[in-house]
Amino acid sequence: HSVIGNALLYFDATASLDHLGVVIKRYDPSSHGAARFRLGPDTGATARIGSAMMLWETGKLDSAVTHADDALEFATAIDHPYSLAWVLYHYGFLAITRQRFDQVLEVSRRLAAVAEEHDYVLWQTLATVLEGVARTSLGELEEGVALTEEGVALYQGLAPPPIFWPFMLGLRTGVHAKAGDLPRAMELVDEAIAIWEEFGLIPPELAISRSDLLVAMHGPDDPTAEQLLETAIGTAQTLGMRLSELRAQTRLVELRRSLGRDEAGVDALAELYRTFDEGHGEADLQAAETALEARGCVIGEQPSSSSPHF
Repeated sequence: HSVIGNALLYFDATASLDHLGVVIKRYDPSSHGAARFRLGPDTGATARIGSAMMLWETGKLDSAVTHADDALEFATAIDHPYSLAWVLYHYGFLAITRQRFDQVLEVSRRLAAVAEEHDYVLWQTLATVLEGVARTSLGELEEGVALTEEGVALYQGLAPPPIFWPFMLGLRTGVHAKAGDLPRAMELVDEAIAIWEEFGLIPPELAISRSDLLVAMHGPDDPTAEQLLETAIGTAQTLGMRLSELRAQTRLVELRRSLGRDEAGVDALAELYRTFDEGHGEADLQAAETALEARGCVIGEQPSSSSPHF
């Protein structure tokens, strides 16, 4: 269940959650030997943080945060530093998607401390990248870009899991875009897309990022920008990634509005938005709500999210 659940991450969110759910329910670290001497991250830790990532993508946003907190508590409790480092990095990655950059900075420092104490070079480099992303997003552009590229330079000399590299490229894309270097950001997102195309798909987030860059560089009338958002929506629907679908639908409505097509896509966005029953304090749902309210849609009162705790 652990192998299948982790293999299906970002390819089949529903099936991945089913298998990882079995792991969370059945796995007992006390019956699997001394955790401190195992190779790689603990099975229970990876199942919990993987579930958090997939719950986020499927639109169960509050549940995702709860699972991420549980993963962090679990990794701390089993006293296995490598598992803690694994969870901290992915916790930070989730915080980036939540646009909680103060939290990203806090996580990066905690990850760096664990990595330094146990000489985990890979996690030290990823802590540096997380710090770079956080600082860039908090307005420290020069320092943020420098830290990100410093971490990447160290990372390229290691032998990390191959799946990490496209995500690294995605983070770098955002850093360079926020710093105003749009051509470099475009090069990075295209490199990431090329890697994923070998698997027969373009992840919705990369399609959205490339669309954003095209609009920033050439204006909203670039037809490829709209096509990329439509591709992102279709892929997200196929993969069950409802939050990415919502993000792409929101972008598409805003793009079409800037082209004078105010009503195009609004009904689809409203219908999708109403399927979200949690996480209404998160940035993506707030952006969708703003887009709908700007077009006179009445979406009703929504419950607010619980405050994140780290």
